[in-house]
Amino acid sequence: MSTGHLRASKASRSKSIGRSSVVGGMWLLACAQPAHVGLATGPAAPQVVVAGSHPSANKPAASTPFVVSSKVTQPSEWRVLFDGSSLSAWKKYNGDEVPGKWTVEESTLHLDQSRRSRGDIITREQFADFELELEWKIAPCGNSGIFLRVAEGDYRWPYETGPEMQVLDNSCHPDARAGLNRTAGSCYGLYPPTADVTRPAGEWNQVRIVAQGSLVKFWLNAELVVAFDLASEDFHSRVENSKFREWPDFATRPRGHVGLQDHGNDVWYRNIRIREL
Repeated sequence: MSTGHLRASKASRSKSIGRSSVVGGMWLLACAQPAHVGLATGPAAPQVVVAGSHPSANKPAASTPFVVSSKVTQPSEWRVLFDGSSLSAWKKYNGDEVPGKWTVEESTLHLDQSRRSRGDIITREQFADFELELEWKIAPCGNSGIFLRVAEGDYRWPYETGPEMQVLDNSCHPDARAGLNRTAGSCYGLYPPTADVTRPAGEWNQVRIVAQGSLVKFWLNAELVVAFDLASEDFHSRVENSKFREWPDFATRPRGHVGLQDHGNDVWYRNIRIREL
């Protein structure tokens, strides 16, 4: 990859993702814990510093499509994306009908590899700032993922545009040995989780994801495990030193689809809901 291309990729991301605002001399973390945490219950998570969010490293851009606003707004009502019976909120990536491997089974959304017709799925609707909750369990040595702000069109895969929260059996999938930034709960290929809080294959894990402006936070089993700023120099540097440098539109969309990955292994999802912020 040429230096010129890397510079172009970085400029593209900087233009599309606004930096987080400084409010009253403090960084406004729009992903702060709300009173209701839904599926992610339990003791308070340890503090996780947003990577690249130090004020000296991230001065507000002169003109940005969106930023984390200082205006306090109330989240919208929760919207169910999977109710245990219907796949009407979902479609195939760059397609229409849900592929046959994705099926409703005992009130779960099961990616059944014994069936025909594979492919990643995404929500029919797009979301900008949101809070997403769901539960997942993975087959032994399995792999899947949850994509954010995915775009369709001139792309083959959701990961060309959307960051991914990794879904993995850390005990035996090769990705877990390839680096901590490929383990369950990571922002795949970029940010490792602060701790391995996953439950064994075949057991349910709870996820909470908050994306507001350029700030993104991942919770896994009630623990805040990843926090980063899409507009930071740290994020740009990590992208440019990863496979994602090949796709200049990666993580540049202020709005997009939520996606679930077909990585060739059985995985189950349930209790999927979202609310816009």
